[in-house]
Amino acid sequence: MAERCKNCGAELFAGQQFCRSCGTPTYERTSGEMPTQILTPSGQSSGAPPTAPIPGGATDSVSQTRATSYYPPHATAHVTQGPPPARRKKRGWLLAFAIIAVMGATTLAALLYAVSVRREQMRGRVVKIVHTGKPDVPPVPPVPAIEPVVPETANEARLGMLDEAGADVSDDETVITKTYPLGEGASVSLKNTSGRIRVEGWDEPRVELRIIKHGGSEAERRAVAIKLSHEEDALRLSTASSVSGRVEVRYELKLPHTLRQLEISSTNSDVKLADLSGGEIVVRLQRGNIELTGVGGAVVTSTIKGNTKVELGEAEQDGRASSSLTSVSGDIELRLPEGLDADIKAETINGDIEVDEALGLTVQKMLAGKHAAGRIGEGGKSIHLKAVSGDIRIKQ
Repeated sequence: MAERCKNCGAELFAGQQFCRSCGTPTYERTSGEMPTQILTPSGQSSGAPPTAPIPGGATDSVSQTRATSYYPPHATAHVTQGPPPARRKKRGWLLAFAIIAVMGATTLAALLYAVSVRREQMRGRVVKIVHTGKPDVPPVPPVPAIEPVVPETANEARLGMLDEAGADVSDDETVITKTYPLGEGASVSLKNTSGRIRVEGWDEPRVELRIIKHGGSEAERRAVAIKLSHEEDALRLSTASSVSGRVEVRYELKLPHTLRQLEISSTNSDVKLADLSGGEIVVRLQRGNIELTGVGGAVVTSTIKGNTKVELGEAEQDGRASSSLTSVSGDIELRLPEGLDADIKAETINGDIEVDEALGLTVQKMLAGKHAAGRIGEGGKSIHLKAVSGDIRIKQ
């Protein structure tokens, strides 16, 4: 027969400790499970606890919820607190490293961007150069070939010693004056070592020669020989070198306008020439300045170190004549007469080119130096100016 609850009479199952209807325990409770009893001052239990407040003072009300079922107490875990981990220093280093890494990445990104922009710019430039086509670049002018002053052995053998009788001798100079007839179309050749040379044209059919030996003693001047060869259509002069180096020989010549050719060469001389409108003029110097005024025909000049200035005369020009002015180290200036018909070409490697606007020549910049070329008038006479290190000026 099934057991029933002593309180409500509900049916109980085997092992059931509490009634499912009223919650009354189904077993006898021990003293430890009995409800709390309140003892009176006499030591007797008063039964159920009173609900009225205990006299003697106010107490805070506590609301409790009566448990309707049994819950076993939870075991409290014992937690042992250790000292906090000391990681502040490691965190500081990690933060600094992170900041440095971010700054480095930013800098690298900026550099890569700048490099990419520069590459794009260079690509743009290269494409622009390729699409413009290959320009016509004037050729680089060759270095002017200066012929060294070397005496002509065959001609030297035919030269005789100049007679110095009647020379005007002073303390530091010996002056020799001579006159030689020259026919029409004759040629004159002069080779000197050191000393200025002055040449002037005139209408007389002869040569007036004035030679000045300057410096050193009388004996030293006499030791510097002057060799001469004279014929009806040719005059040749050659100066020997000074052994002591203290003597220089200066020349002053007056030559006929009808001269066919004049050739002057020297190691160290300044040359000035005026009013020789016909024939060919050739001046070659290793060192010294050249100044030609009122000259016509073909003019050829060259100097290794020195300036060149040429002013062409207004006489009728030979269309077949070709003129060339060259300088290794020095400026070249050419002045043209009005009404000249010529083809002009000028080039310098290390220098500038200046041309009067009236001439209509265009100056172009080359890979090395500058270049100018053009036709004046109807063209014909060829004029070529070349300088390695020096300026070129063409005026009218």
